[in-house]
Amino acid sequence: MYDLTKDAANAIPFVLVDANNAEVPGLGAVFTVLLSRNGAGFGASAGTKAELAGGWYLYTATAGECDTVGPLALKITGAGCQQQNLVCTVTAPILTSQEVANAVTNLAPVGTPATGSVGKHLDDLVDKVDVVDGVVDGIKVKTDTIGAGSVTVTSPVSTAGDVELYQGDDYHSSDSRALDFTNTAGTWPNLTAAAVTFAVRAPDGTLFTKTGSVVTPMGVQVVRVELTAAESALLLEWPTASDLRIRVTLASGRKATIVRGDLETVGDIIG
Repeated sequence: MYDLTKDAANAIPFVLVDANNAEVPGLGAVFTVLLSRNGAGFGASAGTKAELAGGWYLYTATAGECDTVGPLALKITGAGCQQQNLVCTVTAPILTSQEVANAVTNLAPVGTPATGSVGKHLDDLVDKVDVVDGVVDGIKVKTDTIGAGSVTVTSPVSTAGDVELYQGDDYHSSDSRALDFTNTAGTWPNLTAAAVTFAVRAPDGTLFTKTGSVVTPMGVQVVRVELTAAESALLLEWPTASDLRIRVTLASGRKATIVRGDLETVGDIIG
C-alpha cells in the first residue's frame, strides 16, 4: 500500500470503518496496531497513533519497526470498527544513513574514500571522465589538421583558416590575392588529381560554391580558390560570420573536408 524508507520513521494514514463500511470517527489514539515484519509473527507496536478527521487515522512507525527490507503488515482494530489490514513495503535508500552522514568527508580529496561511499563513486566517475578526456584529446590532434592546426595561408586568409573578403573585389593569383590554403604538415590526403570545392554557407542558409584547384598535392600541400568581383559580390555582409569549408574529391572518388573556418565579408560601399 505504501513504500516505507528503511531505518526511518514512516507515517501510515488509513481509514477505519464499521460493519456497514461507514467511517468511524472519534477514536482519537485509542486503537490497536499489531505489526508483522517480513513475514514474522504479529507483535505489539511502538509507534505514535493519532486521529486525523472524518474516520481517518495515522500510525507513525518507528525507525526500529522499519529496519527490515520487505513487507510490513499492519493489523488495526478499534471499538466499533472492522479490522483494517494493511501491507506496506520497506525499501532501502540508495545511500545508507552512514554514507549520508559521511558524504562531505568522503567527498574531500584526502585519502581514499571507502568502498561504496559517495566519494568512491565519484572517484570512479572522475577516472572514467579522465579516460574520455584522453579520447577527446586524441580526436583533437586529428581534427586540428582541419583548419587552424596546420593550415598556413597567404592573402586574405588567416592562419586559422578564416577568410576576410571585401565584397566586389577580385581575388586572383596573378595579383597575389588568391585564397591559398597551405598545410605545412602535409597531413591532408594525397591531393594528386583531386577536385576542390570551396563552399560558404551564409547565416540565412544561402550556399555559395566555387571550384578550386590543387597547387601542391603532397609534402607542403596547397589548395587555391580564386574569385571574380562578380562572385565576391554575392557574398553579403552579415552580423555573424558565414561557415566556410573546403572539401576535396580524391582520385579514388572518396571525399574529405580539409579546411573549416569562418568567412567575414566587408560590405561594398563603392559599387
